[in-house]
Amino acid sequence: MTIWNSLYYWITMRFRRSRLLQVSLMIAVLLIFKTLNLYGQEKSKGLDMFRQIPTENNYDRGIEIKANVIESQEADEDRDVFEGDGIKTNQGGKKSIRVAPDVIHPIENSLPPDTHHHNILEERGKAKWPERLNWVKIKGDITVYLLAAFYDDRDTLKDHFREAAVRVIAISESKHVEMMCHLHYDDRVVKVKADVVRTSVLRRFVFENKQFRSNIYSCKVIKQQNSNKSPKFVSIVGPWQKSPTTFLPIETPGYRKPLYKFCGCQRHFGNLDPSLIVENFEIQKMFGISKMFIYTTELDRIPAAVLEHYMKEGFVEVIEVPAMFENYPPNHYRPNHIRILQPPSYNHCIYRNLYKCEFMIINDPDEFIVPRRDQDYTTMLKNIDRNHNISEGYKTSYVFRNAFFYTHLPQNETEPSYVKSLRHQARMKARYPDDSVKSFLRPSSCIGYHVHFCWTQTHESKGRVIVNTDFALNYHYRACHKIWEKTKKGNRCEQFKNEYQIDTHMLRYKDRIISAMRDQAQKIGLPLS
Repeated sequence: MTIWNSLYYWITMRFRRSRLLQVSLMIAVLLIFKTLNLYGQEKSKGLDMFRQIPTENNYDRGIEIKANVIESQEADEDRDVFEGDGIKTNQGGKKSIRVAPDVIHPIENSLPPDTHHHNILEERGKAKWPERLNWVKIKGDITVYLLAAFYDDRDTLKDHFREAAVRVIAISESKHVEMMCHLHYDDRVVKVKADVVRTSVLRRFVFENKQFRSNIYSCKVIKQQNSNKSPKFVSIVGPWQKSPTTFLPIETPGYRKPLYKFCGCQRHFGNLDPSLIVENFEIQKMFGISKMFIYTTELDRIPAAVLEHYMKEGFVEVIEVPAMFENYPPNHYRPNHIRILQPPSYNHCIYRNLYKCEFMIINDPDEFIVPRRDQDYTTMLKNIDRNHNISEGYKTSYVFRNAFFYTHLPQNETEPSYVKSLRHQARMKARYPDDSVKSFLRPSSCIGYHVHFCWTQTHESKGRVIVNTDFALNYHYRACHKIWEKTKKGNRCEQFKNEYQIDTHMLRYKDRIISAMRDQAQKIGLPLS
């Protein structure tokens, strides 16, 4: 305003004899000021928008942001649990920020001004994924949580409840209560008994003074003559209910001919080490796995950024499984809370990809099955079949014995610290065939999967094959189990320091592992140290 006052005084004094000239000059000055002011605003606005681009769009990261994938923070009460009437409950009221994927695109080999190379270790919050499962809750004499339902008419099914059926993946109280299935067709409802397929016998988990365990409700499908129709929805009904309150859509898996020879399935949760994920995926690919299905629960943004990268490559599909106990804060998870989600996630993975994969390798991100004689899984299986005199047919699974590389044992410090499979060479002897094993599962031959092997097999299954340790072992890199710290023989974890053996087998893959990890880490924005 000081400049305007000075100009006004100068014009009135200089041209005081001509009132018309004064007015004309003041109008001209106003127009000039307005034009300059608008130009300045537009210029400033444009620069501000340009500076914001790296933060909004992550150009330096080179990863396209997809709609409804990312949410920075989630309230503890944001649990995706549905009551029987289909109404979502216990929502915190927060909404995800949705970005139209066709608006934002990455720019290759270029960075806007004032940016820095992206480091995924700066990520914060919890990840959100496009494919998210939801629990349906039935409450009455017992509490039951239902996850998903699948139509199952495999050629390997015969006699009794192993005929065509609808499989409902569930978690329920351990009390024995007979449930019913209501199968909803287009023109009728068929009521049958809900047979229980166990995924284990003794595996029970205590929450809120109630014992829960995972199982699968099997609803036998009785086909009518001259009709190939299958049910569209299923309701699980308790004896205390007069009518159904749950209506689960029944999924029918496609791909009758396998798309992949070997697939992998894992559970990821919490603050998982991102370099561990990269190492595991690259080793799995090296041995022959073509596709990974990852089931997440409250996964932090840093490891989630790694999964997003592998999703873009087409190697990974991510399915989120929320915790079903809605009053249990996610930041206070106990091991039981994670373990009870394992069988439902793994069985969902099997049924979802029933015909997509010839073999499914289900394991943790800190372990992988290592061929001891061969370079890849395909050659290894051929040699195992030849050695065990196994003919062609439906084998439920190949079972591999487990060897623990406990992280408190001596390490080879000449190897990179970020490659556990090279640095940790001290391992315990292989465990017994029924202890902590991992499997090559043939999905077409398994009805109910345990954490380590198929618990309930199809009628046509040829059973399990216990693989000789000369052919392969499951290499498991983890901290010593707490239960070993206090035993009748003392602290076994400390005693293990005098009982280990050195295994350098993974060194034969050293160059391939390090090269693959460095290449992926650079693309992701993951510092390796």
